[in-house]
Amino acid sequence: MDTHIKTVFALHAAPGALTLLVIAVVMPFMGGIAVLADSEPHVEQVAATFGGFLGATIGGIGLVQTLAGIRDFLGSAVARAWLVVTSLLALIQLPVGTFVGGYFLWALLRSAPAQRP
Repeated sequence: MDTHIKTVFALHAAPGALTLLVIAVVMPFMGGIAVLADSEPHVEQVAATFGGFLGATIGGIGLVQTLAGIRDFLGSAVARAWLVVTSLLALIQLPVGTFVGGYFLWALLRSAPAQRP
């Protein structure tokens, strides 16, 4: 397997897994703070709903990114399409995301998927 494809796999799977770990640690901690805070119930409900939505969204993207990185390593064309989409999204994250997203796109699109083992 090409070194660049392995790099794309590692740079997608590792941050995705790290995102899941952070969500797994931070969300219960934030929930505990919300329970311990003495504020109006309406404020707690809004904060809990927004926090839950944000955590689920970020965690879902992290999970899909991790699975797509692993599936791309195994040769899945669907995972490759997802990695191309996330690489395109990375282009708007100036300045580092532009470089990293460009590298990902170059590595993913320079060879046809059929040539991969």
